[in-house]
Amino acid sequence: MLSTETIHQLTMTVGSTTILLSFWTTVADYSQEGFVIFLAVLWAVWLFQRTRDSWQLPAVITLGQLISYPLSELLQQLFQRLRPYAAGGFNPLTGASPYISTAPDFSLPSNHAVATAVFVYVFFRCGKSNWGWVIAVITVLVGLSRVAVGVHYPLDIISGWLVGAACAVLAYYLELAGWKKIRTTELYRKVSRLFS
Repeated sequence: MLSTETIHQLTMTVGSTTILLSFWTTVADYSQEGFVIFLAVLWAVWLFQRTRDSWQLPAVITLGQLISYPLSELLQQLFQRLRPYAAGGFNPLTGASPYISTAPDFSLPSNHAVATAVFVYVFFRCGKSNWGWVIAVITVLVGLSRVAVGVHYPLDIISGWLVGAACAVLAYYLELAGWKKIRTTELYRKVSRLFS
């Protein structure tokens, strides 16, 4: 595990180079918004296509997020691990966004890692592996950025990915079971006739 001092040195190195500072703080600051916008686009695609395939991705991702975020928050309260900047007494690189704050919250697991892992698992599980690889690379960059700006330890990121993947697996099977049940209802048949 990287020590608080090592993360502080990494943060100082990143902060001393304008290009590195701009890159890592942008990725760390705006990754959450990017994934929310991406999910909104998936729902918009479903509204226009209304097929089982277009429904499954946003439904499972949304369900995965609804399961994973409260679980991640609960785990943070359970472990109460201080963020590296709080434990080491240094300032994180916050960039221009208010999303990296010095608020007294905890770091294990990383909510960003949890959220991005849900996207990765669902895209691979739903057979969209080309997009899955792109999102996996973005997920790794987000994880690295959270360490580079001093708000997470590597273990926070890895545990976040594991929690997110587990929640995505649960969401996938819950959606699958729910879809089978919904598909057999009279209401579903009537609504399907309206859009076909």
